[in-house]
Amino acid sequence: MSLTSMEVDHVLEAAKDVGGARTIEAFLDSDASGKQKHRLINKLRGHFGELAMHSSGSFTVEKCFSASNLSLREAIASDLLSVQNELPKTKQGPYLLRKLDIDGYANRPDQWRSRQASKQSTYKEFYAAFGSGEAKSSKSDSFLADTSKSTSLAIGVKNVRKEIDHHLASSEKYAKHAVVDDVMKVKNKKHEKGHGGASDEKATGSVNQKPFLSVDLKKSKRHGQEERSKASRKKLKV
Repeated sequence: MSLTSMEVDHVLEAAKDVGGARTIEAFLDSDASGKQKHRLINKLRGHFGELAMHSSGSFTVEKCFSASNLSLREAIASDLLSVQNELPKTKQGPYLLRKLDIDGYANRPDQWRSRQASKQSTYKEFYAAFGSGEAKSSKSDSFLADTSKSTSLAIGVKNVRKEIDHHLASSEKYAKHAVVDDVMKVKNKKHEKGHGGASDEKATGSVNQKPFLSVDLKKSKRHGQEERSKASRKKLKV
């Protein structure tokens, strides 16, 4: 039996179990269509607050949020709002509240929706530019389109999504460029130092190396002295 065909109670029970939660998360990370993923997420609608209170379930809530369209994201945020005071007491609660910006949804819902819509727009632009021929503009307002069956592409898309989320949430627009510049400067200094070190080693080697002619002349001089000494000894014997 597939996850999408399971009853709501069975899906909820599976999500609370460690093994079942991992199965659901793997499905949400897979190349399954956005429509299939939304069908599964809808089965947990109204139970995300309860699920978030479980240590293993909190990861499932995050995966569901990432795989959801705008309306489903708002439904998840609304569920978590009901347990906003209890969640900080759990291990993953503070992270989940911050990641999904539940405080922003509670105090500035319009701005929260605007930020989510901006992310959706950025995702769609990415898929339009880099997605495969299977990628389509989602009529169901999907954040996750069917892009490719390639595992490497799926990982790449996941990383790009993280980057998009990070940069849209950050107010320091130029921080990344500053970091890149600093890294390049350090690399250039190391590169120049490496070349300088190599030159110094060559120079030292050339100084310490004995001239070829000088060695030969010394050997010849010693050889001549030995020959003369032998000749003198022969004369004395005679």
